[in-house]
Amino acid sequence: CSIFGYLIKKVEMNTPVATLYFISVGVFALGAFQAAIMARGSAYAKTCWTFSALCLFFSLFQLSCGLQFTASNFHAAMAAHKWVNIFSVLLIPLIWFLVASLEDKSSSFRHAYIVAVLAACVIGYNYVMPHGFRFDAVFQDGLTTLPWGEQMWIFSGEPSLVFRAMRFMSLCLLIYTMIFSIKITRLGEKRTSRLFWIALALMLIAGLMAGLSDSGVMKIPYLGGFGFLFLAVSFSALVGKDVSSRRIEELRIYSELQHEIEHRKIDNQRFEHVLNSDILTGLPNRAGALAGLTKLLDLNIKNQTKLGIFIFDVDQLGIVNGTRG
Repeated sequence: CSIFGYLIKKVEMNTPVATLYFISVGVFALGAFQAAIMARGSAYAKTCWTFSALCLFFSLFQLSCGLQFTASNFHAAMAAHKWVNIFSVLLIPLIWFLVASLEDKSSSFRHAYIVAVLAACVIGYNYVMPHGFRFDAVFQDGLTTLPWGEQMWIFSGEPSLVFRAMRFMSLCLLIYTMIFSIKITRLGEKRTSRLFWIALALMLIAGLMAGLSDSGVMKIPYLGGFGFLFLAVSFSALVGKDVSSRRIEELRIYSELQHEIEHRKIDNQRFEHVLNSDILTGLPNRAGALAGLTKLLDLNIKNQTKLGIFIFDVDQLGIVNGTRG
């Protein structure tokens, strides 16, 4: 609550773009929580946990962008910009690991780990550089006034060699994801592949616009988070439907098992009655009488009481049974 209270204070009525960023923070946080819950009951637990982490880091990425855009001065904006860089780098190995978990191949996971190590090196470089890993030098202070009057800190400058390497890594990730999308299209997963292609297109467009903004060609905020927001909502809907159908199936199986158990109980009771009762009279037979007597003896020993047993015998009863039934 204190975090959202702080965000509300940061946002004014004349900052609609920054407001959208802060709203998306809550949406991504909710998506991370939902994916974590779905991981407990889904067959795709690893994918759900990875997606939950992705939503969490996208939430932090959007928060850092919002803090950069609404910063009070250059130094505060640059400090927030460094956090934007950190979360943007962390997203690359996470997306790689997400696709690897869907593909479920050991080689894909190995590549994801290599990318994670490279991302860690870039984060260290981002920490020591005055403008982060993205720029070797910043063209101007970065305070930009948008056409409707909203002022935002949007930086542009000379891209660094490390940033160019990260661009190349992002391109490799895009190609890898496109290859995976083509595979699932061939497998007949048309709806899932459409969602991937739409999300890829949105994120590709957002990446190109971010590159133009970094080079100073145009002044626009980073929109990659909103491109992923479409995939987050779609993923939640798909996995939620899968989990719901699995739960319905589990409830059906549980109901059938309970029904079968009740039938087994009734059958066992009937079987016990047949074993311990006389078919003609319904009275206890020899086995039933001995079972009842055993219970009485146990109760007698427990209560320390006396027990008397009377046995009535009918002479030549075997002849009657043999001739009369």
